[in-house]
Amino acid sequence: MKYSFLIIALITLFVMVSSTTDTASPKPETSIPTLQIKTNFLSQLDQLQTHLEQLLLDLKDKNIQQARATYLKARIPFKQAEFLIAYLDPQLYERSINESPLLKPTPKVANKETHYPGGFQVIDEQLFEEQVTVEPIQKTVTYLKTEIQRFRTRVTSIRFYDAMIIHAMKEALIRSFTLGITGFDTPASDNAIEDFKQVNQGILNTLLSYKERFSPQLISTIEQQFNAINYDSFDDFDRYAYLVGQLIPILENLEAIRVSANLETKEELNRYQLPLNSSFTNPFQADFLNASYYTNIPNQQIQSAQIELGKQLFNDPILSDNLKTSCATCHNEKLAFTDQLERSMNGDKTQTTSRNSPSLNYSIYASAYFFDLRAHDLKNQFDHVIHNEKEFNSDYTSIIKKLHQNKDYQQKFATSYAQHPNPISTASINHALKSYLMSLPRFDSPFDQLVQTKTETIPEELRQGFNLFMGKAQCATCHFPPTFSGLVPPRYVDSESEVLGVLDDENFDHPKLDKDLGRINNGITKDNYDFFANSFKTVSIRNVALTAPYMHNGSIKTLEKVIEFYDLGGGVGMGLDLPHQTLPEDQLNLTDAEKAALVVFLESLTDSNY
Repeated sequence: MKYSFLIIALITLFVMVSSTTDTASPKPETSIPTLQIKTNFLSQLDQLQTHLEQLLLDLKDKNIQQARATYLKARIPFKQAEFLIAYLDPQLYERSINESPLLKPTPKVANKETHYPGGFQVIDEQLFEEQVTVEPIQKTVTYLKTEIQRFRTRVTSIRFYDAMIIHAMKEALIRSFTLGITGFDTPASDNAIEDFKQVNQGILNTLLSYKERFSPQLISTIEQQFNAINYDSFDDFDRYAYLVGQLIPILENLEAIRVSANLETKEELNRYQLPLNSSFTNPFQADFLNASYYTNIPNQQIQSAQIELGKQLFNDPILSDNLKTSCATCHNEKLAFTDQLERSMNGDKTQTTSRNSPSLNYSIYASAYFFDLRAHDLKNQFDHVIHNEKEFNSDYTSIIKKLHQNKDYQQKFATSYAQHPNPISTASINHALKSYLMSLPRFDSPFDQLVQTKTETIPEELRQGFNLFMGKAQCATCHFPPTFSGLVPPRYVDSESEVLGVLDDENFDHPKLDKDLGRINNGITKDNYDFFANSFKTVSIRNVALTAPYMHNGSIKTLEKVIEFYDLGGGVGMGLDLPHQTLPEDQLNLTDAEKAALVVFLESLTDSNY
């Protein structure tokens, strides 16, 4: 009897294994170049550890100048190996190795705990301060060494394969464009351009290992494109010329290598939705980001009739209790889905909401919604609006009842959601509204079109404006391309909020802090931290020329005044006491011509339909 049971169990196990093998993605093959790449990568990690050990010795001797020099030497193997570190363990990279130097909630713990950042960005800030305190730097470096050693141990058992290397290279190029050359990675040392050079060198050295496996012509072309990059100073580096002249052509050729070698896409290697379309060749292409990831609706499951139904619902006050307020009341399509009021009002003008109405054109690309990030997905966002007494003051039961009583909606829901047991339901209403929002992003502004066509000759003031935005003016350290929002590259899975010190009004000579505390008061326990006081979501500034007034409270009326606010260093730069301001308080010292160029660039982000 026991043997019969054992045989049945073995047969069942065989069937389970066979079934899993049939449905799983095919395992990528390991090649000779990847074996050498792995060996080189481990060697780079060892070099990095050697420099960090020397850094600890320099700190022990309190030789700050030597410590800074050793730290910059450590960044060479780090940046050359970064593309693989970040690809193999993105959570470790972002949480321990190169974490932004801001306090955060500790993730995935039951209790409310503050996470104190560590890694290279923290060391960068600590080591290049005017008054250097050695002990916290020693602690950070020691922790970093431990994490890298643990990572190295794990890497020895990881199999490298060709598709992984190509995808890691492409994502690294997006990282260096959106974070590296903006100064985001080096908040104090001003080492951004040297870092950029080392990232490119690491990618190129790795790619050259494939000369006998991949197309020699494509690899040679990419080598020429890397060698054509002009590494000027941080302020003088022409980011636009690099974007259209080298970055996009390199991405195109890397993707051509992947296709010609018949290597898997990341989608083929994973069973779940990804935020990036891994076959991308241009960060400004319309499908660079995968809308389905953010809405949890596969693109192939959306019909044009559902989009039209969503649009009708969006514009219909039937969703509100008093039949006077619709989504379009605060988000007018003709006004880039805003209302151009300081604070939005409901349909009968009897209730004023507490905040300004942000544009919705690119709002789907986010991990949280509202200025205080209180909604974790779009359905949750809809729920807040429906139940808010200042907005719809309603509920799904009432809405569904009214839709059932409308013959037009009865017919349209029955057609669009025929497969649903109840065509008019909470799920179908949410699906229709999401489908409509997914249809809004266009990525066809004048600037998009210039980049998509790789146009090298553009108006000089526009070029200057983009270069300032991505460089000296520090705009892109919070408004990341291509959404120009707080959706953080290169993984594009988290939306950031910032403490800017926004004022009550435009009186910068006598600044008074706005009383709205923002994220700390959003009702989510995990956000109830002092460092989230006065913190607000970084929304997209696409179509920003059409969406005045600005800031969460509509306190600034023009783009020129917005730029002045940032030029002055936000609230702290104007003299306010705001301990957790995330915007650097130092003045940018922009010239009038530079400010005007920034406005020209911002205006170029207006969608073509406007």
